[in-house]
Amino acid sequence: MAEEPSRPPSMSGRVKKLRVLVVDDSRTSRLAIVSAMNRVPFIQVVASVATIAEAVEKIEELKPDIASIDKQLDGEDGIDLIEIVYDRFPHVVPLLVTAMTLEQVGPSLDRLADRPVEFLGKPERGMRFEEWVNGPLMSTLERVRHSVPNKGLNMLGRRATPLPTAVKRFSNPDLILVGSSTGGPAAVRTFLENIPDEYTMPIVITQHMPPVFTGVFADQLNRRLNRSVHEAKQGDILRPGGVWISPGDFHLTLSREGQTWRTHLDDRPHLHGCRPAVDHLFSSVADEVKPGMALITAVILTGMGQDGCAGAARLKQAGGTYVRILAQNKASSAVWGMPAAIVDAGLDEGTGTPQELGAMVRFEYMSKRRPL
Repeated sequence: MAEEPSRPPSMSGRVKKLRVLVVDDSRTSRLAIVSAMNRVPFIQVVASVATIAEAVEKIEELKPDIASIDKQLDGEDGIDLIEIVYDRFPHVVPLLVTAMTLEQVGPSLDRLADRPVEFLGKPERGMRFEEWVNGPLMSTLERVRHSVPNKGLNMLGRRATPLPTAVKRFSNPDLILVGSSTGGPAAVRTFLENIPDEYTMPIVITQHMPPVFTGVFADQLNRRLNRSVHEAKQGDILRPGGVWISPGDFHLTLSREGQTWRTHLDDRPHLHGCRPAVDHLFSSVADEVKPGMALITAVILTGMGQDGCAGAARLKQAGGTYVRILAQNKASSAVWGMPAAIVDAGLDEGTGTPQELGAMVRFEYMSKRRPL
């Protein structure tokens, strides 16, 4: 049955609250999630329900901004509700809240491959409730918050950017960095599939995802691509032809030792509501390069917010013309937030679909001689 949630004390009339519907078949879990969300200043839980039918009724009636959806409903699959939301309620942002196992995550990611969905893991065993509220929950809602004001613009962002009409003579980069968020798994896969197999530069990806999901995502890519794809570990050495993905809940950075790049993981606070954060990856490379040291391509794909913009600016300043920054275009982005930030800052040197961006890697725009 639908329940009216308890109301938190009024915090400030000036805070614009996002309206949330909580969908979970467990009454205990519903009450816990409602209680947790009511501690977030910009969230108002408008109702909580147990079934897909009740959820559809409440979405039609209350028109929430966000639907928090459990994966495992009683005899139902929360993914079915997410598909209904995308088909019938495009103004609602779906948030998949789940305690799925590794075996369950894989098929779910396959079904959601072309759907821009945010993920939130339920508290792990041994984790304090307050730690979960102030960490993963708050960070995820902060990230989702950026997309809701733009829902009148189809959640696609601000302005379209034309594709370049001419391509200069380029040489291949030594390292590719990728940042993505909402809608990113499908965009990342397509981008990688369109880089020719003979191009063996290491590729390092920060995709906003919670723990477990990133490992499964890496395994799926490893099976689909003619490349070795890894969830990054502390101290990995980047090898030709390899792809490394930031593990959920850890920032991934790189250091350079001679001609060798090495991975590092840390649990610094969330940045832009994210851990891993694209800005930390890009900034770490900026700390290691100077013009002429390496040819680097940084790619920003679909996602909410502006993570990656500050790091891209630092990277460009450090590497000069030996750094190229590409961004996914508005038309193909699930959410044109992160790429839009790059374009609005004047940092992009090419935009396109993930397919086109993959092809652009063949034409690295530096006409300078490759460093020795």
